[in-house]
Amino acid sequence: MLQPIRNNITGDEGVRLRQADITDEGNRYVLDYLTFPKLEEIEGISHLFTTRTGGVSEGIFSSLNLSFSRGDDPECVHSNFEHVAYAMGCSVENMVLSKQTHTTNIRLVTSEDCGKGIIKEQDYTDVDGL
Repeated sequence: MLQPIRNNITGDEGVRLRQADITDEGNRYVLDYLTFPKLEEIEGISHLFTTRTGGVSEGIFSSLNLSFSRGDDPECVHSNFEHVAYAMGCSVENMVLSKQTHTTNIRLVTSEDCGKGIIKEQDYTDVDGL
């Protein structure tokens, strides 16, 4: 069972560095992530920006790899998403991933999109913003 503990490490008006201490099947991980205080003020919005720490992937994918398309073990990638979801206080079933192509394309998501990119296939491409 994952057990996150949120800590504010450092920050200023624009961005905060936070940590989640996660215990997963007896192993301890420290997930470093960034949040924006202005977005935290808006009810109903959960967000974070990951770093490379706090995941289970190994080797060239170490440690918080969030890509299913690069050759990492899919079980590790899924576990990494579980770590991120717990840090956000949600489940992977409620997360929606973009298909980043570094464009200005935005997709309006609804509850029907929940899980796309992690536990469901995406039916869209070329999307940077959700």
